[in-house]
Amino acid sequence: MSLDQLLATLEQEARVEAERIMAEAGAEAARVAGKAEAERVARRDTTLGELEHDLEATLQAELSVARLEARRQVLRARERLLARLFAAVEERLATLASDPVFLAGLPASLDAAVACLGPDTPLRCVASPELIAAIHDAARLPDAVPVTEDPTLTAGFRLVAIDGSVEVVDTATVRMAARRTDLSRRALTLLGFG
Repeated sequence: MSLDQLLATLEQEARVEAERIMAEAGAEAARVAGKAEAERVARRDTTLGELEHDLEATLQAELSVARLEARRQVLRARERLLARLFAAVEERLATLASDPVFLAGLPASLDAAVACLGPDTPLRCVASPELIAAIHDAARLPDAVPVTEDPTLTAGFRLVAIDGSVEVVDTATVRMAARRTDLSRRALTLLGFG
């Protein structure tokens, strides 16, 4: 083999070896690039997942705040509505002492109050001014029971044991207060809040 042939063979082998090394380097570069791309995609997906999670948490927190504020507004509206309703009831209670149905029930109310104290208990009666005459007319109290007026009472009376140990209060305000929760519930149900 001549020197030219030997050089040509070596040159050919060097080219083949260089091509093999280049192919291996290209494959390694492609593998590294693929791995880097996969890592980049994984990091992107993780970051997007974290962002989505953070956005969902922020959204839920904002929704909770909005729901809470909406509930507060509904409760305030209900409170205002009930306040107006009970203000109207209070106005009506002021005129109740002249209502024939209310006056017709007065003797039974006096009988029940006297029964609570006992028939032998010395007592006194304090009544709203507009009911003094009706209480006397009802003739349900023993003759010796003094009846005095108290302008702070609304359509009703208090029977008080003379020694102060027992008191029975029967006024429209007390009766209404005892039923306030039930009346509120019924009113709100009728108005669509229940």
